[in-house]
Amino acid sequence: MKKIVVTSLLVLAVGVALALTGVAQNAATAPAPVRSSVAVVDVNKIMSEWKYVSARRTDLENQYKPKFEALKARADELQKQAQVLKTMKRGEPEYQNLENTLIRKEQDIKTDNGLLSKQFDEQAAKIFQDAYKYIKQHAAFYAKQIGATCVIQVNSADEFQSYNPRVSVSELTVQEVVARQVIWYDGAINVTDQILTRLNSGAQQQSNTARTTTNR
Repeated sequence: MKKIVVTSLLVLAVGVALALTGVAQNAATAPAPVRSSVAVVDVNKIMSEWKYVSARRTDLENQYKPKFEALKARADELQKQAQVLKTMKRGEPEYQNLENTLIRKEQDIKTDNGLLSKQFDEQAAKIFQDAYKYIKQHAAFYAKQIGATCVIQVNSADEFQSYNPRVSVSELTVQEVVARQVIWYDGAINVTDQILTRLNSGAQQQSNTARTTTNR
């Protein structure tokens, strides 16, 4: 009887030892939990929904609209004169003079349009540069409030949706999707809406500052 009890105890001890060994092995091979204080922000969404940006963009477009319309009027007039040229006889002095004039005017319009477009693009870029600085400041402030030590830019739309709204999903290439740095993130760390709310709460003051800067 004692021999049976001792044998049973030995079997139990061996079983426990094996079980503990398995647990230890599993613990050693299991990946350690990753802890990170990271927040993500969709800058594209903020740029499209932030009243400060839209107000400055509208002001810029209104400022340049008359200039572009004047260029279009010159181009329309050039087209009318080109129609007159078609009624004239090639080789005559009047034809040659008008043709040379039209060529010169066409080059002038192209030059002026290029310069005007460049000025517009530079000022539009300045708007986004200023806006990005604001976003960065508010992102840093909010990150400190929640204890995050890093803020990553993401596209919070569907992973197969293009950054360019004019490009359909079918036109996206595999390279575009694979090139995205963030594959997945927990929605709880997306602080885009919170930052957008903070930014829009001061939109009027920022808009007034922007108008003052633009008019200088």
